[in-house]
Amino acid sequence: MSNNLSRPSGHLFVIMGDIRNINCDAWLLPTDSMLNVSPSWQDDSDLVAGIHKLRGTAFELGDVLAKPLPLLDGDRPLPIATAVPLYGLDAPSQLRAPLDAFFDAAAQQLETANTPLKSGRSNRLLAVPFFGTGGAGGDMQRGEIIKVLLEGLAAGTERHGVDAVLVLWDPAAYGLAQSMRRASADAWPTLEERLQEQVRRLTDIGSLGKLVPFMGAGTSVSGGGPQWSTLLNDLASEIGLGEHREALQKLGSLDQASLIQERFAERASKDAARSNQDFRAAIASKVALKRYGLAPALLASIPSDGAITLNYDELFETASADQGKPRSIIPSSTDSNTHQRWLLKLHGTVSLPDSIVLTRDDYLGFKANKQALTGLVQAHLMTHHMLFVGFGLSDQHFHEIIHDVRRAIPHTSNTPHALGTALVLTEDALQRGLWEKHLDIVHMSPADTPLEDAGRTLEIFLDMLSARLAANHTYLLAHKYEGALSDPDRHLRDKLLDLAAHLPEDASPGAMKIVHTMMASLGHEL
Repeated sequence: MSNNLSRPSGHLFVIMGDIRNINCDAWLLPTDSMLNVSPSWQDDSDLVAGIHKLRGTAFELGDVLAKPLPLLDGDRPLPIATAVPLYGLDAPSQLRAPLDAFFDAAAQQLETANTPLKSGRSNRLLAVPFFGTGGAGGDMQRGEIIKVLLEGLAAGTERHGVDAVLVLWDPAAYGLAQSMRRASADAWPTLEERLQEQVRRLTDIGSLGKLVPFMGAGTSVSGGGPQWSTLLNDLASEIGLGEHREALQKLGSLDQASLIQERFAERASKDAARSNQDFRAAIASKVALKRYGLAPALLASIPSDGAITLNYDELFETASADQGKPRSIIPSSTDSNTHQRWLLKLHGTVSLPDSIVLTRDDYLGFKANKQALTGLVQAHLMTHHMLFVGFGLSDQHFHEIIHDVRRAIPHTSNTPHALGTALVLTEDALQRGLWEKHLDIVHMSPADTPLEDAGRTLEIFLDMLSARLAANHTYLLAHKYEGALSDPDRHLRDKLLDLAAHLPEDASPGAMKIVHTMMASLGHEL
């Protein structure tokens, strides 16, 4: 690949999710030379049409193992049809050849088409599902397949200088993959030791369920979301204020938004066909994103019941649902918010445009009418450890919350950084001086680093954090994963299965319930 399309070295990420919702450059679509695909892909008419176009090509003839799929809709990640063995999988190692072919085909197609990089990313991102476990005959070899995929993906990222993400849907596979990565000495080779030490510190907090994500606009950039300044620029251009941007930028962001809102209202009053809701509808249209980047998926994996965001989009809640951990949304127009996990959308949500907070009047109204929401944030700041990500720490509402919490918590020279940790892209001495008494400021890169490069380092940081916090061990007693266990884990498995086979029938029901729950959490099928 040419230098402007790749980086010297790539990185392998692992997430739980739905590969169709990932904002990547290209993704692996498992099929075979007969163009058979899983029923789960067949509800996508564009995908089905693209598969039909491969008939009669070198792919169907078996001359190539991977072929870019011609799609009707070009505004989406590129599927690469990749052939698994037609007559079943004899050994997991058979997946290495199609995996290598996928990397080659994706790299060549993206370079030939000169496809621009995804928003906010400094490197290509290729996505691969947990394939080879269905019709290919590998269902009973899932553990070995995970090992082959991790090794093959790592080799592919190194060979092509691209990033890759293994997207898993099975919690046992995810737990095993992250366990293997934690045991590896070089899963995060590009992450500085000072950052790895910060990951270890946050892991200690997160393992207690005390780490609460607090997300700003930066977490949505890789999904195509705009920064606040970009959003205001786009709204100004839409209402005819583009030529006045220099003058507008002399105003604060709240006043810019207020002026833009007034222009929308003026336009609506002169045109009966337009609604007074034009302004909020315009905001919603610019943040109604379809696919999430890595940051929302990695943050959604943090074991915390609560999360807070200033973003209007629905990327984090989509990523959470894709991981089988849906969240109740606050505020919401539905009465079905019964999930234990919750997401507080402090500045509103795209699904309820009237809830959006952007102008000065919105902020003043928020302060007067939504004290309960602010109180929820304040309570979590006092009792949990906030992890601020994608957040410039300049939001006026945030300053007010921090001010109230600082008044409530007596501060002495011995008081620790009780309010949380802020992960910022680049080093800023002034920002550190302003906040370091109340927050741990962790910068990803030096001050002169391009933001896209610093953003990628942040993704790698979150990848290591999510891997260390992955506490799922259902693979241990699941019979489809036995082949990939280490010798100590296999010994433990044998002891536990022996215990399960000799449980006394007349034991206390309460004690037996605890034992059964423990065994089920390790993947044992009673």
